[in-house]
Amino acid sequence: MISQNKKGQGLSTSTLILLILGLIILVILIWGFVTGWSNFKSLINPTNVDSVVEDCSSACSIGSQYSYCSGERTLRVNEDKLSIKSTCAVFSSISTFAKYKISPCPTI
Repeated sequence: MISQNKKGQGLSTSTLILLILGLIILVILIWGFVTGWSNFKSLINPTNVDSVVEDCSSACSIGSQYSYCSGERTLRVNEDKLSIKSTCAVFSSISTFAKYKISPCPTI
């Protein structure tokens, strides 16, 4: 008699997982190149408002005029899609940045 055991060659589980991961990576690459990588930038570069406020406050408290008035810092706010490079003196004097609470330095 002929054996009725007909097993087809199936894909292993690891091969299926690698195929799915490859497709996901391919979709991400296509989407990134078509729409631009700025959508991913907010995931990679988080908001740094607290860091800028702390840097400006410490520059003021130690009386570092150069650091406060000339040292440029990049303020990134993902919610507002804002990324601006300027000094603490500018951030504290322009009303647009008042909501980030970068206080002016009265000693400098």
